[in-house]
Amino acid sequence: MDQLLGSVIEMWVDRMDNITQPERRKLSSLALLSLLPSDNRWEGGYLKCSVPEPASYIMR
Repeated sequence: MDQLLGSVIEMWVDRMDNITQPERRKLSSLALLSLLPSDNRWEGGYLKCSVPEPASYIMR
């Protein structure tokens, strides 16, 4: 599944240069982002993000 998603993203980005209108480029970028997996979710109008705990070596 990861390989398939990687191939889709690579193809999408390669063809982005063919889009000349800025509005359509933005729309295409938003469409690509909507396909990417995410652990984040909307709750009550706010984005709930799962943030990993910092590694102990960073805290030193």
